Order: sequence, then C-alpha cells, then structure tokens
Amino acid sequence: MMAAPASPACCPNCGHSFRGEGPISSAGLILDPLRREAIWLGQPARICPREFDVLEIIVRAGGQPVSRDSIMARLDSDGCAPTAQVHVCRLRQKLRGIPISTIFGSGYAWRPTEG
Repeated sequence: MMAAPASPACCPNCGHSFRGEGPISSAGLILDPLRREAIWLGQPARICPREFDVLEIIVRAGGQPVSRDSIMARLDSDGCAPTAQVHVCRLRQKLRGIPISTIFGSGYAWRPTEG
C-alpha cells in the first residue's frame, strides 16, 4: 500500500513555514494557507499570491493594526513591487465588502464588526 504524499512543510518558492497554519475562517472569509485558496462569501476569490499574503497577514493579526511597512517587510518586498496600500486597494475592489479598515497612522486592521 502506498502512503499518501505528505503536505509540504514549507513553501518551495520562499521557504515560509506552513506548520500549524490551518485554514482561517472569519466574517465570511476562509483562507487556506496550504492550498493558497481564499473563499469570500462562499465564492472562490480571484486574488494574486501577494494579495493573498497581505490578506492573511491582516486577518491573522486578529483585529490589531498592521503597519504598511510591517506588511511589506513580511512580504520581503524589494521596493519595486506594489505597496501594501495598492494590494489592499485591489483586495477591496475584488472582494466587495471585505472588512479591512484603514487605521490612520497605524495601517490596516481586520474589523468584521465595523460597518
């Protein structure tokens, strides 16, 4: 009997560890870091890998503000890639009603209870 292939322990492209990072579910959003899939309001989200990463960073912060600089540092941005605010803008366009709040002077926060 053949054993099922094991899930990767880390991303083959960037080395990011996946251990202990199961799917996240919050306010109509499901993020699956292992499959790199996002579901918004029951529909597959068509977002690019960087947008997925930005969304995951913000959601995992659990409502605490995440600065733009912190987001870009965690993405290992080389300065040529679009900024955090561009990624958030694109997420808001693609995922209408997504509860990402801009916190003046602090960055972005996942705030599903705000209007």
